[in-house]
Amino acid sequence: MKSKKFSAHRMVILLVLCIIVTGCPSGTTFTIVPIREGEFREEHALPLDKLKIEEIIEFIAAGGVHRDNGLQASVNHEPFRRFLQLFTTEANLTYGAFKALPELKEFIDPENPVLDVIDARKKEGAKGNNRRAYRYEDFWFVFIIDIDTTFADGRPIKDDERKFSCLIVMQVLDREEKTK
Repeated sequence: MKSKKFSAHRMVILLVLCIIVTGCPSGTTFTIVPIREGEFREEHALPLDKLKIEEIIEFIAAGGVHRDNGLQASVNHEPFRRFLQLFTTEANLTYGAFKALPELKEFIDPENPVLDVIDARKKEGAKGNNRRAYRYEDFWFVFIIDIDTTFADGRPIKDDERKFSCLIVMQVLDREEKTK
């Protein structure tokens, strides 16, 4: 009989501790970036050229939606243009070169991508860690890395030598947390 009271007492204490722990705010945040449907994303193979940059700028100016209603967002286009210009050079498209670009730090922190990118267009999840998302202003810039893991001669490709093959631009859904 005594052990049953003791057991019930322990259960109450455990319940109170669970309530306290779940009620405490944690210091960690978890960000997931979903690849949005075609109307709400602009997607281009890399490297970019002037025409692709202008298409992305028009998409950003339209507020991140493909529409023909003439509305323009009040966005300064020039910083976006300078940012996108960095991806016109093939040499800047390896992950190692990308992280080392000093000009990039004006726009994003290349060392801290969001790796949790969900692409519902694909049947399977990401092959390894091949998606990197960076937030600049109210837009996500998702870089897709080639899935090749070996060179033509069979040598393995190190992570810093892997190349970005595609860029997807989408408007941020949650605008409360504003980064660079």
